[in-house]
Amino acid sequence: MRNIHKLASSLIILGLIAALIVLPGTSETQAQDGGTISFGESVAGSVAAGIPSDFSFEANAGDVAEVTVLGFGFAPRVQILDGTRTQVLAENANTNAETTVEVSYTIEATGTHFIRVQGLTPSDAGNFGLSLNQGERELPPGTPIAVGETLEGSVDDPEIPAVYDFTTDPDGLVNISVRSLTGGYNPIVTLYSEEGDTIIAGGNPRLLGFSFLLASGEENLKLVVDLGTYEGTANFEVELAPAIGIEPIATEQPTDGGGGVDTTLGLTSPPSGCYVTTNQNVNIRSGGSTEHGIVGVFGADKYLSVTGYNDTNDRWYQVSLPDGGSGWVAGFVVTTGGPCDGLSEVSFPPLGQATSTSTPTVTLEGGVTATPSATLEGGVTATPTATYTATTEGVATAPPDGEINTQIDYRDGLQTFSGQISYPNGDTTDYINYTVIGFDSANPSGYVNISVSCSGPGAEFARINFQNRGSVGETTCPHSLSKFFTNESNLGWVRIDLVGGDNALVNWTVTLTGEGN
Repeated sequence: MRNIHKLASSLIILGLIAALIVLPGTSETQAQDGGTISFGESVAGSVAAGIPSDFSFEANAGDVAEVTVLGFGFAPRVQILDGTRTQVLAENANTNAETTVEVSYTIEATGTHFIRVQGLTPSDAGNFGLSLNQGERELPPGTPIAVGETLEGSVDDPEIPAVYDFTTDPDGLVNISVRSLTGGYNPIVTLYSEEGDTIIAGGNPRLLGFSFLLASGEENLKLVVDLGTYEGTANFEVELAPAIGIEPIATEQPTDGGGGVDTTLGLTSPPSGCYVTTNQNVNIRSGGSTEHGIVGVFGADKYLSVTGYNDTNDRWYQVSLPDGGSGWVAGFVVTTGGPCDGLSEVSFPPLGQATSTSTPTVTLEGGVTATPSATLEGGVTATPTATYTATTEGVATAPPDGEINTQIDYRDGLQTFSGQISYPNGDTTDYINYTVIGFDSANPSGYVNISVSCSGPGAEFARINFQNRGSVGETTCPHSLSKFFTNESNLGWVRIDLVGGDNALVNWTVTLTGEGN
């Protein structure tokens, strides 16, 4: 299989070189210095005398990066660099002065990496084709581990990880914990499916361990623990435990109507035309966002006809309902089927608005009111406004609000924001989007600490996602972590969801702190 990938890559590269011959100068528009490349892609570039070309790419710990460069008019030298471009991780110096050069490297830390192409001598110049493929990682035999077991392991070679084979619980959630037992060592963890697909990959030099939840279902998985950049023998502990007290949740927090009666909507067989289906109950909303009201529940293993889509808040599909009306379902929790290529993009109704603007408040049982606020840089406190006031009598209801967008200086910035979410009524999801600033050529990377705390009835049902704003996270509140950013990859976000509770109302506070290099 790997040879087939390399043959295909060579053919693509030859095609790129042919384009360079026919259309001189197009290489500058196809791949400039500092451009990006992804696994499975090929690009064309050029090397000037004494000036290398750098291409950035994103990779997870455990990924095998296979780079092929075909020089035209010169013999290339290829390096794989870390995210700061100060450390050479792998290199082919091309001592035989060949025109085709390959280099392979198993990624040790998730993040941005760079491929540098240059000539063998300072006077070398010419065009080249570059191909980046994801190789198949060769793993040693795995150690079986069952749910309810705790095992200790060790790694001492960056090329030979520790591997554990296990099967998830068909009836409940499983919590996986990996903890370092060696000072200064942070475990580099990758979780693979039976087919070899990466499910999760993580590792941070400031963390000595972490845990995550796996959904119920009988699935064979492989947990891989790498040494990373640690020098010496590193010891760690792996624990698989049933997640007692935590109920499985759907990504879009649906309600099923209760009472033991199936009140969910959907057809029992696929309709003609484009349709969506799902393996879990999913909320149907009045518009394409989680801030729009719930108009029904799309049942697991059922089908709805699709009449359009909208990409304003990720992808949402407009669907036909049995009563002749329409609704919207989130694209990240459904699967499409049938002929969907001809779908039209349609707009959805805006959130409800009143004639006057007021401060968003929530009225609890007994007449107690609360108002969310945000503390901005410099200690200034701002109260967000909304277009109406939520006052559902006797029910804890957080008002809808807009997403928070801010900047944080990675060197010494400090930002604190507060808000409210409620369940099952009101605003169940809040977002904070932030851009990390302050980088320059001398300091192209650094860390930001994100800390989230929660209080109020139902705080145990709060979930946080630091990585993917399109779905509910598995991390409980409170939680904090340090994230690494570069000048090329400086966007981050925090998504906070409330996924359960009886008339729950949770106050949350998010603090962003720049930690420098």
